[in-house]
Amino acid sequence: PSNSIPGYAAGPAGAPAVIMVQEWWGVTDQIAEHAGRVAKKGFRVLVPDLYKGKVGVDAEEASHMMSNLDFAAAVEEITHAAKYLKSEGSRKVGITGFCMGGALSLGGAAAS
Repeated sequence: PSNSIPGYAAGPAGAPAVIMVQEWWGVTDQIAEHAGRVAKKGFRVLVPDLYKGKVGVDAEEASHMMSNLDFAAAVEEITHAAKYLKSEGSRKVGITGFCMGGALSLGGAAAS
């Protein structure tokens, strides 16, 4: 999606947008499927990959990755994702997340 933050995007650029924040596992197939379902409703969906391609294979690894995540930097990346979506033409940008992503969604909304 942006030149500096990896992620998954679905739906037409310029449509009302949703930032979907991963749970502690990372950007899994399940998160991509959720994004696809929302995109089919006419939204542009962006899932920033806060783990930069890593996916937890068990709870211990996922917990370790979440514990090592710089939450302030993640919120900054989410804010950058909103700016990116607006630069594509989305006039409105919402945010949702799952588990860890729910907490980051609150941080991202407060920072925007």
